[in-house]
Amino acid sequence: FDVVTINVFYHCFCMRGSDVEKYSTLADFIKEDLSLIEKVLRKYSIPCDKLANNTVVSHCEYLSEVMTELKMLNRLPYDFEERLSSTFIPSNGDYQNYGIMAAIDHINALKDLVKRFPKFADLPKIYGGGSYGGYLSLLIAKIAPWYVDGVIDNSGSALPPLNYIIGRELKFKSKDTYGDMYIQGNHFFISCFLKTHWTRKENSPYFFNN
Repeated sequence: FDVVTINVFYHCFCMRGSDVEKYSTLADFIKEDLSLIEKVLRKYSIPCDKLANNTVVSHCEYLSEVMTELKMLNRLPYDFEERLSSTFIPSNGDYQNYGIMAAIDHINALKDLVKRFPKFADLPKIYGGGSYGGYLSLLIAKIAPWYVDGVIDNSGSALPPLNYIIGRELKFKSKDTYGDMYIQGNHFFISCFLKTHWTRKENSPYFFNN
């Protein structure tokens, strides 16, 4: 039997570093990141007057040297780490909304396909994926159940993990559960967050309510 498969270049597809340049995004340091880094640097009396996007690496290298020396002097626990942060800025003006726009992009792709090839309208439409792909499949079924005949899900999230949505504003528990991912440094780690408009600030139009 014939099979048609569709790959959708969906909203916020470019959310990670990739070996394919057009699909890649880089970590940046926005105001909130620089503020946290400055706070950590000042703990160690490291000058911050030249702290900026293009000097973060050199400041972190110096921070590592200072912390190494303090640990050698037993003035810091040998396994102590400072927490810094960074932000992934997706291309095309995209932002993280944990699948809502991506699910709608898949729905619109199917609608366009049926419009171009009307015979497809009567064929079963089965969505499948693992992890985030499984979550998207379930979300598509929730948003437009009349466009779904079946879902094959492997380990998709039943509920969106808050660390991917408002992680920066959550109470820190561990580097494994804070933000999207982390980059390990010498005596510090960098929690990485994906650009988002959602916030817990009640006066914001992007307030993420309970």
